[in-house]
Amino acid sequence: MDYKLDYDPLYCKCCDYQAKDNFVYNRHLKSVKHKRNSDLGGKYTCDICCKLFASPQSLCNHKKECSKQVNLNNDKYYMDMIKMKDDQINFLKEQLEYFKKQNETLQNQVITLQNNNIQQTQQITQPQNIIVNNQLPQPEKKKKRIAITCKNYKTNIPKVIKEPKELNNVVDDYYKYFDKNYKYNVEDTSTTIASKINSILKSFINSFDDDNAFLYIGKNENNPDNLYYYGKDYNKKFIEDSNIEWYNMDCKVIENMFIDKLYNKIMQMFLEWTEKNNDFNDNGIQTLYMNGMENVNSFTNHIDRSKFYEMIYNKSGKNNSKK
Repeated sequence: MDYKLDYDPLYCKCCDYQAKDNFVYNRHLKSVKHKRNSDLGGKYTCDICCKLFASPQSLCNHKKECSKQVNLNNDKYYMDMIKMKDDQINFLKEQLEYFKKQNETLQNQVITLQNNNIQQTQQITQPQNIIVNNQLPQPEKKKKRIAITCKNYKTNIPKVIKEPKELNNVVDDYYKYFDKNYKYNVEDTSTTIASKINSILKSFINSFDDDNAFLYIGKNENNPDNLYYYGKDYNKKFIEDSNIEWYNMDCKVIENMFIDKLYNKIMQMFLEWTEKNNDFNDNGIQTLYMNGMENVNSFTNHIDRSKFYEMIYNKSGKNNSKK
């Protein structure tokens, strides 16, 4: 919204001087240059608009109206600015609610695809034994391993992971790690933003080894609905007075812990950029603003949520049964 005052209260017309604030302006009024220039058109100067008057009475009458006009213009300007900011905030809130709903729909579709993939994987047929020289091949000797299931995980996982990290602490560490490693660029597309997020999350997950892992997938389970985590019990939030041990939880819930706050974080980075680049009369700035807003609002649609489960599976699922 463009708004202009009827006159600039910080501009000295008789000296053609523009001050940056009231302190500098008042200092100018007392300067030798101003006094010399003001004597040319009159002895008495209005300290609001810098007009010159020949008598004190004329100056006094003028200042009454001048002060009223300045107050009126200032009030209207700031009210318009407040309304503009309120409109922007309401718009962002509406966008946030819309994309949250879109995100929930996408999550449900991903879970459906994952379940279909699991069912197809389980339909692999067993090969027939081949008889050589009238003898059946001897079966390979399998090493004794620790089998972890939903019935014994509290007892058997500690045999595999000696010093696990608490999930609630790991989530906090992840967002600190994200803040340190994510570099926002207003020119990034939504796909690029999602790719950066996946890369940072993968790097963070891979920083844990077999001894201090905080998530675990049971032997041959490969089921997103069945994931084990170490820490406090969780029911919409971590329960402070609960025991710190291994628990069973839907992978989707844990996954959301690592993704839900990212929209607000990246939106805040975008808003900080707009504060520094607020010259919307510049066509280039306008284009960057519109594209940046669209990319921030849509990057969650490009996050491959199946990658999160794949990361955990690669850490524990393939080699989760030890001697």
